[in-house]
Amino acid sequence: MTQTAQKFRQKSRRFGAPWRILAGICGIATAAYLVLQFAPGPIVWLIPSSWKNTVGEKAETVLAGGRPSCGSPSGTAAFNAMLARLADGNPNLPGVALHVYDIGVMNAFSLPGNRIIVTKKLIDTAGNATELAGVLAHEMGHIVYHHSEQQFVRTEGLELLLSFLTGGHGVSTAGSIANAASLMRYSREAEREADNFAVQTLADAEIDPMGLRHFFERMLEAEEKHGTVGKVLEAFDSHPATEDRIAAIHPLPDPSKARPVLNDAQWLAIKTICD
Repeated sequence: MTQTAQKFRQKSRRFGAPWRILAGICGIATAAYLVLQFAPGPIVWLIPSSWKNTVGEKAETVLAGGRPSCGSPSGTAAFNAMLARLADGNPNLPGVALHVYDIGVMNAFSLPGNRIIVTKKLIDTAGNATELAGVLAHEMGHIVYHHSEQQFVRTEGLELLLSFLTGGHGVSTAGSIANAASLMRYSREAEREADNFAVQTLADAEIDPMGLRHFFERMLEAEEKHGTVGKVLEAFDSHPATEDRIAAIHPLPDPSKARPVLNDAQWLAIKTICD
């Protein structure tokens, strides 16, 4: 090999090394980003509870639009009783912070940090406590499977990745959330998981799962009649009450074993919680 060729190879190695390092870093970053997007479950466990709580709090503020939550003592106590009834069949259900808002939309939302938001319009639409218990069981399913937190990982994946790579302290405490709707855009698989969890939880607590089915039928009827249940629901595009999901919900094997969710006074307290 000539002296000129040797010098050329030495220069190539010197200049090629940084590019190889950069290519390796890019490859690792790309792989990590793909994990954040398509397999976010394990990443959720790495997010501190303080971040989850902050994300949930900020998302709730966006949803509420500055409105105060409803909270009559009797209504709050009745909701706690309903959550306790759900726990009859599953004592390991996580504790949740449940708030009711009069925002004119028929829906309920689960948020990071074990938060559930219920709207007054949803309460007004529910025909009985069994229907509302079914909706809460569905939202509990989202919480148990960390669906909203996984959505957070997807929407904030790049910033999370940069934070981990640079040793930062996180996603600027969720300050980059521009649209809380992104946290509730669940996949069909996630919705089915929440449905299945709800049906099993209701059955274990001896609550008729047909309440959830009847409520979904109400939503489907409203969607067919009005095109959408409301502007916010259209924006969030959550809980699509499709016929196949409705058909998958069946009654208790022995309907005679179904027990009431609440008494009449407790149900009235929930119906009037925003009065």
